[in-house]
Amino acid sequence: EILDDAGVVRISMGQDPKDTHRRSRACGITFRELEGDERGGMGTMDDLSAVIALDAPHGVGGPMPDRIGMKVDADGSAGLILIDNQMRVPVQLVADAQGGGGLELFAYDDDKKVGQKKRVTFAGEAVSEFPLDAGK
Repeated sequence: EILDDAGVVRISMGQDPKDTHRRSRACGITFRELEGDERGGMGTMDDLSAVIALDAPHGVGGPMPDRIGMKVDADGSAGLILIDNQMRVPVQLVADAQGGGGLELFAYDDDKKVGQKKRVTFAGEAVSEFPLDAGK
């Protein structure tokens, strides 16, 4: 752990506990703000992905603090995702393992409980729908 001059842990390194809340156990570096609240980190995951995340300040927006995430998966695909204070994704960049990729834009209709994704690539664009989870 690295402490600031007030004795607050500002950077820590280590591995998640075996019963982690993440999608896959991670080993890496966590960055903390003045009060010691997590504001982001970077690491490698047990699912063979590598990630970097930046978080909103504690108490801003929904309970999940992630706002920017970058990831490279085990197959070489990569993504950059932006998350709003309602814990929804308005936009993301994707690069597929097969060499494709594009910009994805999202819209949400809570009344109809459906979301839409528009994927824009050099070759054109496509729109698809997906159901919204009841809990969101």
